Amino acid sequence: MVTSTVVLSGQLIIEGVKFLWWVTDGRPARITVSHAVHGTKTQTAESNPEQQARTLARALLASDGV
Repeated sequence: MVTSTVVLSGQLIIEGVKFLWWVTDGRPARITVSHAVHGTKTQTAESNPEQQARTLARALLASDGV
């Protein structure tokens, strides 16, 4: 069984919408951004996770209604 540990997390507000984000350890480390209505996006974590979380959250907002 493979387990992951959350090593960094936070929340951010984009256009008045609150998103949760977290980074899990592993090879490679993964970042996930989530919102109950707008959905979830996960990708390989990069060197600036907070900026990456903002980018993913904006992508989730942009994909609404598509």
